[in-house]
Amino acid sequence: PVPKKATKKLPEIKIDPPDCSGLTYKGAITHGGEIYPGIYDTIQVNASEVLIMHKGLYCLDGNFKAVGGGVITGNNVTIYMRSGEIDLLGAANVILTAPNCITSICGVPPAIRGILFYMAPTNLSTIKFAGNSTSDFMGTILAMNNDVTIRGTSDQSTMETQIIGKSVTIT
Repeated sequence: PVPKKATKKLPEIKIDPPDCSGLTYKGAITHGGEIYPGIYDTIQVNASEVLIMHKGLYCLDGNFKAVGGGVITGNNVTIYMRSGEIDLLGAANVILTAPNCITSICGVPPAIRGILFYMAPTNLSTIKFAGNSTSDFMGTILAMNNDVTIRGTSDQSTMETQIIGKSVTIT
């Protein structure tokens, strides 16, 4: 059918930001290992490093980044980007899932059921996903004031997400 111009605006989405007040400050992570919910300056994984994120809420005041063969895994995680960008490059292997229940079994609260990434409304940084066949994302990417770019190969396995952004570009 021929598109019709909408006469009504969509309702505004209102999801309260995660509450980081009960979390412990953990500093910057610039290597692999295991990490637990908390407040981080930055989280970065480099080539050949593996980072395991345990269930719960991660509040970041800097970048979330994986490069050249770095691996990040996390089940039942919400990543709240208070500032900083998300930059997950193609050679990285990233497997992240949002919490899928409403109890402490999957870290809720303070994590938010169904939300994988929550960009603070004041955080205007870019979001770049460049997936490959081993990357897997499950959960909503809530970035109402951000430009989101998603690049992938023809064999990218899974991106089971709802993407809400200022602009979304997929190639």
